[in-house]
Amino acid sequence: MKWEDICDCVVEIRKNPSNSLVGTGFFISEDGLLLTCSHVITQAGGLKNIRIKGEKVEQVYIGGDNGDDFAILDFKGYKLGKVFLHPNLIESGKFKSFGFGDSECTSGSEKTGEIIGKNIFDKLGLRLKLSTLVDFQKFTGGESGSPIFSYIDGEYKVVGMLTSRYMQEGGLAISIQTIFDRLKTWLKVQDSLPLLDAKEDYLQSLNSYILNNHLDKYYNSVSCVQEDNLSYYSKLFTYICNSDNQVLNTDNLFEHISEKIISANSQLPLLIKGISGTGKTSFLNLLYWYFYEKSKNNKNNLEDNS
Repeated sequence: MKWEDICDCVVEIRKNPSNSLVGTGFFISEDGLLLTCSHVITQAGGLKNIRIKGEKVEQVYIGGDNGDDFAILDFKGYKLGKVFLHPNLIESGKFKSFGFGDSECTSGSEKTGEIIGKNIFDKLGLRLKLSTLVDFQKFTGGESGSPIFSYIDGEYKVVGMLTSRYMQEGGLAISIQTIFDRLKTWLKVQDSLPLLDAKEDYLQSLNSYILNNHLDKYYNSVSCVQEDNLSYYSKLFTYICNSDNQVLNTDNLFEHISEKIISANSQLPLLIKGISGTGKTSFLNLLYWYFYEKSKNNKNNLEDNS
């Protein structure tokens, strides 16, 4: 893949309605998944104000502004190229970057330099340290979210993403390895990252993952297309203990919890307690599935009545 083609996968991120530049992003899939910094979204005043090529985007994952300062957005209708990600930590060597921080270069600007090690910061966690070596190549604010490339095995691969400036002529980058690790924790994925290759609706993809890796694994009885599944799983759990330690019998535990959540203060947590091996994680997966099926059925009913 030529460097020019790689640069075509990098885009400006602008704020609506001012159209001011707030950052840079780059496509990590050919169907529109884009990686940038979460603080870029914060600076724009939220996802509702983010515009890429003048269009709105949808949220897939938005982390915090410190340790997991990255976000994955979905740009619907995109069918072009993507950059290649390198999942292993690279702590030294030459780098190349491309971003949109230079106001005098509206077509984007290229920076080169050295990866000079890593630091572990109290709030930020692990960051790669970058040095551009010369003054005229200093990183600027709009370049947050720029991909950091190393030349590996005969091609440019992204090893990190610029998150901030650092010292005089340098910057800090979150490594692709850190991003992968955070996503694996978030999705509870051990072997792969289906998120980065998702071709279907993201919620459906997440639902499929939970079914295949948790529900079917433990109960291997039914698939999600059968209407009686919810009643089947509801029979597995028929008792609930309230805050007064009273044990209550309910015909549909999931529906009982659903009603409580809807009527409760949004800050009230749902506590699932039990000693090791009692099925807390399995129950949480089932609860997720119930809410997913319920929301999907409600959506279908609304479409049928419209």
